[in-house]
Amino acid sequence: MADAVDDLAAEAIALALLEASAEAIDAWPDVESTNALNLAVCAGALYSAVAIRLHQLFETGGYDLGIFGQYAKALAQGHAPTSPYRAKGTDLTQAGPNLFSDHFSPILGVLGPVDRLVPHVEVLLLVQAALTAWSVYVVTRCATKRLGSRSGTAIGAAYALSWGIQQLIGFDFHEVAFALPFISLAIAAYLDGRFRAAAIWAALLLLVKEDMGLTVFVFGVLIGRRDPRTARVLCVLGPLVMVVALSISTSRVGGFSALLAQPYAIFIKLLFPPVKLLTVSMLLLPTAFLMLRSPIALLVVPTLLWRFTADTPSYWGLGFHYSAVLMPIIFLAMVDSLTTPPQRWLAGRRLPQLAMGFAIATCALFPINTLAKPSFWHTPAYARDAQQAVNHIPKNALVAASGDLAPHLVDKATVYPLVTIDAINTLHLSWLAIDTGDPAIATPTGRLLMHQIGDSGFREIFSKGGFVVLVRPQAEESP
Repeated sequence: MADAVDDLAAEAIALALLEASAEAIDAWPDVESTNALNLAVCAGALYSAVAIRLHQLFETGGYDLGIFGQYAKALAQGHAPTSPYRAKGTDLTQAGPNLFSDHFSPILGVLGPVDRLVPHVEVLLLVQAALTAWSVYVVTRCATKRLGSRSGTAIGAAYALSWGIQQLIGFDFHEVAFALPFISLAIAAYLDGRFRAAAIWAALLLLVKEDMGLTVFVFGVLIGRRDPRTARVLCVLGPLVMVVALSISTSRVGGFSALLAQPYAIFIKLLFPPVKLLTVSMLLLPTAFLMLRSPIALLVVPTLLWRFTADTPSYWGLGFHYSAVLMPIIFLAMVDSLTTPPQRWLAGRRLPQLAMGFAIATCALFPINTLAKPSFWHTPAYARDAQQAVNHIPKNALVAASGDLAPHLVDKATVYPLVTIDAINTLHLSWLAIDTGDPAIATPTGRLLMHQIGDSGFREIFSKGGFVVLVRPQAEESP
């Protein structure tokens, strides 16, 4: 089944890229394309600088950069996409669980050839920056074509600096980065009246993650009044792929099953705790609520539904990468609203500039603001000590590592999580790389683990700045 999915994915991607290439050739060069390309290049450079520097400062983690680095490495070697760093509990094996046991993300197959060409985990951060910059190009070109160079570029800049995009760039790597150009291209094609092209780009979202099935369904509903036949395909395909994906993985989309048992609880789930209202407000404020005039705004509903009905607090707020996929929707919905009477007059006035101003102002609260801090460009002692700890781990070692050290080790070693002494012994791990400043080590469970490690024959070979490297004597003696 995996081979069939990969073949279908390859065909779909090829068709979509041919479509995009034809559009680019027809459109190039024009003012819209030039402005969009310039902004996208600047945004890509900005994203790359932030992401790479955060990694150099050991601000990335085993979840998620280390895990995706292991997926890419396995695919590059022609193996199933597995992650030893997720080996724990029922998945406690040398290889670790398969990617598809967690999420349905066939699009990650493209990382294999990338890792084979450049086998460094930092490349994933650059891939994410490039995908996001691609979406900046699409959003900006769509906006400038409809609103003119000044207003369109302002909206493109507002999107490029939007808080959801910044949170994605500031948090490791995630497959949602692939969704950004796909959904941007789908909406842009929809606004152009090219509904079959829009459907192809929307269908590619199904390769990103299982929850995209609901978004594809809503996209089909939007197309329904213009191209019923194409709409029916999306309305069937989206939920069908989602159901199949959920049947072969352990993931769940929100808390829908619990709500079926208690449907009266949905309003409480959607409104409380108040952090959910903050998230909704931060989606509405960048466009001054104008996005609500466009039917495109309906595309935010599936993502907000599964996030707000879930019992995982990290899904509800502004943190991490969860809102990134909503950013193209709200800004292209704004473009649609500004080109629909009677709001068109606002496009030539101040609203696009206000959207850009809001994005710039909120930069102070999100990752890009670190670029302006001198300390961001100074390598502190803890980063130098962490790098020394990483350097003490030999190539091809089996090592359990703290989260901040893990992504720096995946290129040269097989990295596992630092969980229990039983897991360390079961997996026959000979090396440990530990950040004793990790909050998990300060817990009773963490202190117990450190005590058990001390009683298990490991010998300390490096200790500096709270970073410790230990080895079993027999591993140290082996050639």
